[in-house]
Amino acid sequence: MLRKMMFLIVMMLLTAYLMSCAKLPESQIKIEGNVKMEIAKLGDSIPMTWGSMISVSSVSQFPGWVQVWFQDNNGNVYMIPYHVESNTFHTNYRYMKRK
Repeated sequence: MLRKMMFLIVMMLLTAYLMSCAKLPESQIKIEGNVKMEIAKLGDSIPMTWGSMISVSSVSQFPGWVQVWFQDNNGNVYMIPYHVESNTFHTNYRYMKRK
């Protein structure tokens, strides 16, 4: 009987502790800097001047899409979205030129 009472007391304390936790406020995304990626139209193929593919990443808000990243010899970075299910690239790509 004593074990049951101790168990109930511990459970009540644990429940009270968990219910006393407050949800943290949503933090705002801080946008810093002034360098932005430019948007341009893609032709009928990916240009060789984009250089080598350096990464592929995904974004949870866009299931089925991945971002394919390229970097040329000058350090310029290009990103083009790719739709996996339809096996097609988006018509627009983004790029960031290095000076």
